[in-house]
Amino acid sequence: MDSHLQLEQRFKELMERIMSKEGIKHDQDKPMLNLIDPQAIEGLAAVLTFGAKKYAADNWRGGINNSRLIASLLRHLFAIMRGEYIDPESGLPHIDHVGCNWMFLSNNLKNRPDLNDSWFNEQRTVTESN
Repeated sequence: MDSHLQLEQRFKELMERIMSKEGIKHDQDKPMLNLIDPQAIEGLAAVLTFGAKKYAADNWRGGINNSRLIASLLRHLFAIMRGEYIDPESGLPHIDHVGCNWMFLSNNLKNRPDLNDSWFNEQRTVTESN
């Protein structure tokens, strides 16, 4: 009988400890993805959806040279600098097109040195430089 009461008491103590503490999650060294602005991601997704309908879903993964991505990014950025905020072809904000080109270029620089067609033709990835 005592062992049953002891077991019951241990179970009660364990449950109190579980209920009184927060769970442990070792994520302090991981990127804080909760800091990303949802509207920016939704804008990026809208541009990607437009591109998927115009070309094909994931068409960009086939490879677009860095120079073309930089040129497109700059065209959209210059449009913003001129006071034009909406892309006339897509009807979407130029800034979201900038974000899309940034994403493609970021992927290329980290994973596709073969698409680096810069004038100095230095075949390095971001992680390999300095």
